[in-house]
Amino acid sequence: MTKPSIGTATSCVPVALFGSVTHLDDSGTVRSLPPYTADASEDGWTFSMVRAVNGRDFREHFWEMHPTSDKFVAVTSGSVRLHLRAQDGQPPRTFVLGPGTASTVPAGRWHLFEVAEPSSVLTLARPTGALVEPVAFDLATF
Repeated sequence: MTKPSIGTATSCVPVALFGSVTHLDDSGTVRSLPPYTADASEDGWTFSMVRAVNGRDFREHFWEMHPTSDKFVAVTSGSVRLHLRAQDGQPPRTFVLGPGTASTVPAGRWHLFEVAEPSSVLTLARPTGALVEPVAFDLATF
């Protein structure tokens, strides 16, 4: 099945970073896709820019985990809270990331982002095997 594509290396068209996900597959092909369309069975890496004003913009009510790669996240404006769930004997942790800061979530670590103030965030991870789970608690009590 061919995935919908906004632009490919052969079409050489400008793409709005905030309205797409860029997928870099293992063959070296780069495609720009609509948000949330890269699936967990795809090889390669996904790069996205997210403009987050509230929790819906950042899927704040779902834990996410990437078993095959670390996830890189960089905040270019605003601030977000990066929550790491307790697992494998590691306690829960929360980091505040502001403009010009970045962090790496280790492969296999459940995490979620919470908007502290309207933000622009860059992420890079492999979609292969990615999992999501609904949050079962109120973030205010984390």
